[in-house]
Amino acid sequence: MPLSTFSKRFVRFALVASALCCVLAKGAAAQTIVPTQAERDAYETGRASARTVLVFQYPQICAIVLERPRCVHDLDLFLARFPRFPASDAAQLRAAFSSGDFSRIDPHYREVKSAFVAETERVRDPHAAWLIEAGIASVEIPAALDQVTRTLAAPNAISLARNVSAAGNFRALVPSAAVDEVAHTKPNLDGTVPLGLPLDQVGSYEASILRALQGVFPPQAYPHILFGAGPRGDAQLGVAFASLAELSEVPRFLAQPDAQGFVDATFAHLIETLPGDATRLQALRADFGVGPEIDRLFRPDGPIVKLAAFQRDLDRATLHAVLVGQLSAQTAFNAAVYRDAKLGEQFRGEVESFDEVDAAVPGLANLRKALRRPAATDWPALNAAATAIVVRLASP
Repeated sequence: MPLSTFSKRFVRFALVASALCCVLAKGAAAQTIVPTQAERDAYETGRASARTVLVFQYPQICAIVLERPRCVHDLDLFLARFPRFPASDAAQLRAAFSSGDFSRIDPHYREVKSAFVAETERVRDPHAAWLIEAGIASVEIPAALDQVTRTLAAPNAISLARNVSAAGNFRALVPSAAVDEVAHTKPNLDGTVPLGLPLDQVGSYEASILRALQGVFPPQAYPHILFGAGPRGDAQLGVAFASLAELSEVPRFLAQPDAQGFVDATFAHLIETLPGDATRLQALRADFGVGPEIDRLFRPDGPIVKLAAFQRDLDRATLHAVLVGQLSAQTAFNAAVYRDAKLGEQFRGEVESFDEVDAAVPGLANLRKALRRPAATDWPALNAAATAIVVRLASP
């Protein structure tokens, strides 16, 4: 049975079921920085704001069931920064971020291209504002995969040097040469301030800043699955397969260090499942690294198709367990994004027919039966039913 990656652009590729340029100034000092909880909160607020802006541009991210808790967390932190945000809009956004269904959201939100720090925030608490901007930069820099997105990421990153007086102990993270160069930048006649660094130096400066920030705020793998043993662990691997394919449709999210940590964890568990294929799987893992082109992953001989081929090496019971997780996750994604009734019927029919995981996961049998109740085009109900299965499987 062909397993869809849900991209109609790439339906022919359906899954088959059988080094830095800059040296940090005072780098040693950066290793001794221990942020306070308030500083961690400010940095996370910036990261959440930047991820929220990415979701505005790529709303399918919140259709990935494992991403939804953080989607809601990020939106709440984003909205808290802007207390005058219309309450009705906020309620609609929360519903969309929690379900992945953006069909009723004003498409104008996609025009928001970059997060920013408001001047009122800098006046109220300059140090917190600097850390918020650092958090924004820590997301925008890895997401800058082409000239347009690199141009959008540069102002926030360079602002860290321009406003280094508010950095406190974090001043050691900013290369001194960049601080000196930016300090000599004069405003334009229209009052705007140029970047302050030659374009050919921005990339190395950003790499240096990102490395330094990650040294103080180490990225954690996300989504995170605590893989179990036996059929439950196999079903969780299926959820991870689906999530990886769905993440791969948004290279700017897949490029995030936490997403790359998720890729590492998924391949590590797959290698445990298929130790005889360890060498080939390790080589395939490298193909899911950072890159701007979606075609690179979904072409006929690309990594997604190669990953699917490893399912042929699974025994029947293991394959069925994997499919329970994978197809449940894909059913939820389809219901939120593509709304292909034919695929949806195919997927939930398979989930209903495979009972290999039921004994390992209390309540799963009833959840699988519940997935068959909604009508073929009752997308909210299908989304909710499939999501319930994924959440039950992924829970520790």
